[in-house]
Amino acid sequence: MSEIVLSIGMIVKNEIRCLEKCLIALEPLRQAVPSELVIADTGSTDGTREVAARYADQLFDFAWNDDFAEARNAVLSKCSGQWYLSVDADEYLDKEFDTLVKFLLHPTDNEKRADFGLITIANYRDQALEKDAATSFLALRLARRTAELRYIGKIHEHFQHKDYSGVLNLAPVVFWHDGYAYETPEQRRKKENRNMQLLKEELGKYPTDSLLLVEAIESGRNLDEKLKYIHMGMELMRSNAPDWALQGPSLLRYAVQIASAMGSSDVTEWANWAYTEYGDSPITQIDLNAAMAQYYCRCRQWKQALHASDAYWEGIRKLDCNEFSAGIFVNVLMYGDSQSMRETIALLQAEACYHLDRFDLAVEVLKKIPLHTLLAAHVGQFVTLLAKLADKTSVDNLFIEDARSILGDDPATQNAWRRRDELRDALHKLFLTPQHEIPNAHRILLGLEDEVYGPAAQIMEEECTKRCKQIADTIPDWEFIPEPVICKLVESDVPLPSSFFETVDFEPMQSILYYLVNHLERPLEQLHQFLNEYPADDLTQAVWNFICVRTLCQCSHWKNEDMSEEILSLFYPAARRYLEIKYPPALWEVPAAHAILPQADRFIYFCVLAEEHLQNGFYEDGIQCLRTALYINTGMRKMILFLIKRMERICEERRMMSGVTPELIRMAKQIRAILAQYSEDDPTVFALKQSEQYQKMKFLIEDPNLDAM
Repeated sequence: MSEIVLSIGMIVKNEIRCLEKCLIALEPLRQAVPSELVIADTGSTDGTREVAARYADQLFDFAWNDDFAEARNAVLSKCSGQWYLSVDADEYLDKEFDTLVKFLLHPTDNEKRADFGLITIANYRDQALEKDAATSFLALRLARRTAELRYIGKIHEHFQHKDYSGVLNLAPVVFWHDGYAYETPEQRRKKENRNMQLLKEELGKYPTDSLLLVEAIESGRNLDEKLKYIHMGMELMRSNAPDWALQGPSLLRYAVQIASAMGSSDVTEWANWAYTEYGDSPITQIDLNAAMAQYYCRCRQWKQALHASDAYWEGIRKLDCNEFSAGIFVNVLMYGDSQSMRETIALLQAEACYHLDRFDLAVEVLKKIPLHTLLAAHVGQFVTLLAKLADKTSVDNLFIEDARSILGDDPATQNAWRRRDELRDALHKLFLTPQHEIPNAHRILLGLEDEVYGPAAQIMEEECTKRCKQIADTIPDWEFIPEPVICKLVESDVPLPSSFFETVDFEPMQSILYYLVNHLERPLEQLHQFLNEYPADDLTQAVWNFICVRTLCQCSHWKNEDMSEEILSLFYPAARRYLEIKYPPALWEVPAAHAILPQADRFIYFCVLAEEHLQNGFYEDGIQCLRTALYINTGMRKMILFLIKRMERICEERRMMSGVTPELIRMAKQIRAILAQYSEDDPTVFALKQSEQYQKMKFLIEDPNLDAM
């Protein structure tokens, strides 16, 4: 056998979910480089040991004693390669690892002087395991194997060394980590509690250790716990304690982030401390500037936000050009270089430019984060910002082509699905944005040339009713058409095409109707007229008509008696037709047929039945039906209480009518004749109608059949 170049070391326990995937991903590397795989099992009971045995060159048992460094050192002691690589069971080597092979087999003269290597650990965010949504950091995982090489630290173990000059940046080598994606909340809490317990034990022995204090901040389970260790670290830094050159920037970064979240006035003081003492650190130049850009934007201090953003991008440039010493990243976690943070800062910087009237610069900033690569979480903010800028400068090249592609293509990944959903939601909201916030926000969609939002924007801009109808007829799918567009068509007396009823689900239709009821100038009159255009001769239109009326019922206050009666004159015919066309007549012949109806339809059934009882003079039965309807749907309480009061009033009026004498009829006719001589808004008429005597005879005076009596 050739000399072993690389020893791969692992410690495992109950890793059956992921271990074989990890080991299979390592096989191409093991074939490319003479290597060995050494695994310590710390007490598996789920078949992990059997899987490890099929791949490992050495597999041994190690009794776990809450000390990660001791377990790692046990593995290290059994290795014989020139280099040692530490891997966890829930990490998977990316297929592109040529950089590592070239370094191990054909190092340059400069690389031959290296003793350690940084590689990238990319954390999946969820179980979709999408690489474009992962967050990453550099980790010291590769070391030249010597007799002195060993790990220290019961928790967050790391190589023991003092000289950071011999560290090589092998960032193109990536291990994908899915452990956090599969953690349950209970597993996460258990791990946090274990980590903090071990860190407290270590800090009890080494209370001034800067790395342990920063790790305690990172592992803190709440703000108070994090702040406790932040202040401990600050006291040490103020006393000029040693070994804070690497960890000082990290501690101050956490301090600024937490103070900013809490609204503390210490933010700028702590940031200036970092700028003064640790200005050369990438943590300060990238992470801290990112935190300050976000802080200044929240405070609406746009000039300062722009300055912090510019400083952040300069730090990113240095990072991308490898201008920072690799040794700086040893035992340090940096977050600000992730795709998510780069997008966040670009959006904040563009927002600051907008408020400073630097519109063209805002457009240039947004070019760094094209829509078609944007993380789904940022799509809404991106679109809103474009709508603001569109009134000041041209943004078509930042939006139209990408939006058309996203809306037209079938997404290939879950993040792409989310991006499309977020884009649809953002475009929908443009139509709902108040004029005082963004004037005519939908106008950026006029050139979209899709089948939904472009035509919707054209309808909103169009003044000609005929042209509105022509555009509406071209829309094949109305599922995503925003409510204000339909409201515009209703107000313009433009009938909705058949495609509307074919593609809009009934539940989304409810939200459309809520919008109509609350935004039409004369909702009752206009919806009544609108409904007359759609005879309920099939199920779809019967449902549409009924949902329109039901929405009116839900939105009504049921205080104005005349308006309430008008709504009921729409409700009962629509409800009866809805039940007739949806259910076969034979169903109603079955005893207690209502029991098998869905809850919403059961409510309708009892309302209709109550009205039938009223017409037939069975008042007690009618009131009982209404009480049952109220029990079924308490959300319609106002309507049902009005119906009960109405039924009681009609019952009383009919009882009184049975005792009406010719003298009362003559008196009622005389009063009506007198009232007819005055206008409805005459104060005398109003006063008369409020009198007790009038109220007692109201049922007779206002009876439409009085003249025939």
